[in-house]
Amino acid sequence: MNDISIGEILRLLRNRAGYSQRKLAEKSMICHASIYRYEKGLADPPYSVLQDLLKAMGYELKIVRVKE
Repeated sequence: MNDISIGEILRLLRNRAGYSQRKLAEKSMICHASIYRYEKGLADPPYSVLQDLLKAMGYELKIVRVKE
């Protein structure tokens, strides 16, 4: 299984939504420089910021417990 970073997922979803980093920054009210750092793997977004970014792109973050 290939590992994919949060930054790579954000970039993929942003591109699918057709947003530039600046457009996502406007829609999410998150600093453009922060989005750049997250996508480049230079920083990890806090959970609340990740939720805001995903919501701005039309996604929702859910944590689901899987029964063993």
